[in-house]
Amino acid sequence: MLGSSRSLSKPLATVFDARDSAADWRNIPDPAANDESRAVYEIFFLDLLVRLQLLMAYNGFASVATEFMHKCQQFVHALTDLFVGADPVLVLARHTLAQRVMKRVLRVYVAKDRDAYDHAERVLVLEHNCCLLLQHWCHARPNACFTLLDSYFVDPACRLKVLAVLMRLAASPHVLVAAVADTLSCTNLLRSLCYDTSEAVLCSSLGALVMLMGKACHRMGVHLPDLLLVYARLVLWSTTRVSDDASVAAPSWALAGPDT
Repeated sequence: MLGSSRSLSKPLATVFDARDSAADWRNIPDPAANDESRAVYEIFFLDLLVRLQLLMAYNGFASVATEFMHKCQQFVHALTDLFVGADPVLVLARHTLAQRVMKRVLRVYVAKDRDAYDHAERVLVLEHNCCLLLQHWCHARPNACFTLLDSYFVDPACRLKVLAVLMRLAASPHVLVAAVADTLSCTNLLRSLCYDTSEAVLCSSLGALVMLMGKACHRMGVHLPDLLLVYARLVLWSTTRVSDDASVAAPSWALAGPDT
């Protein structure tokens, strides 16, 4: 059958069997091998691209008014964008307003406000847009954003959701993301890697740390002891068992317990 692996293997075998008898075997054209290779390309590769095109064209928010959603994003951006002015009182008022708005956005994202959820698709839309809004705000006010995220990161119930935002921020090419190394978020991220027993949280924290170090490695020197402790814990993870009173080792840290 044209385009099958068996029909292609025969002309290819003919080409490679002749390599000992012809010094320039690579330059010997083989129409059969060319025809079979083109048939495989046309039958399988293009068919795969067509199937992927249908998948990538899928809109997960088909039932949502996307124009209204974009206008809402623009409205939140207008409320939270960096404001520069001569009046310090007005600047402080705008900063306070931005803090309140983004705190509300983060509460919705981590599901602190349960009334905001009606069905699964709405949850998906809310989480997607909240992540985008937080990422946009972080580019304007990185220190304020990381401080707000840290206030929820210390809650074990919100830790995974906040880690998802941190990884999105770490993947961003924006240079201001490196400011996380100078905030409490970096310290608590290392605490999570040192003390938490949830493998989901540990893997997410490690992923966020690896991505952030690529942007802030020149600021991580002060965290070297914690980094070495994290390294030792991860290396010995499979040979150690966490005791029931593990919280004694971190009295000021709310542990994310083992995965259920």
